[in-house]
Amino acid sequence: MTLVDDDIWQYCGIEPCGERLLMQLREGLPYAVLLRLAQRFRVHPRQLRPLLGMSVSTLRRRRLAGIFTPRESDRLYQLVQVFEALNGLFAGDSVQMMTWMTGPLWGLGGIAPQQMLATPEGVTTLLNLIGRLEHGVFS
Repeated sequence: MTLVDDDIWQYCGIEPCGERLLMQLREGLPYAVLLRLAQRFRVHPRQLRPLLGMSVSTLRRRRLAGIFTPRESDRLYQLVQVFEALNGLFAGDSVQMMTWMTGPLWGLGGIAPQQMLATPEGVTTLLNLIGRLEHGVFS
């Protein structure tokens, strides 16, 4: 079963853009967003922790509090953006998506995509690479 046709934003409970998204990010996204993202791509939430750049103890605190900080919410939003793009590239195959995220890539100079999630510029670079791959542009 592929997951290409559904709306990841609606599934996760996040606005894809606009004023309401900004409000959601300022207030902090609920921890449930991470659970929905993990469920959607059939991975354990712990597998997403390194992609968010969080320690085990921080993720545990967020789980108990039920909400992410605005900065963490922005990171989670960016992760959803990347997963949305990867979903199209890998036709919903979550195993391929996670393998691609964690291994070094020639197109990123030998860096693993998950390392690119640390900065907004890295996320933009990653989204551009995914777009080029989807369209068969390899240089």
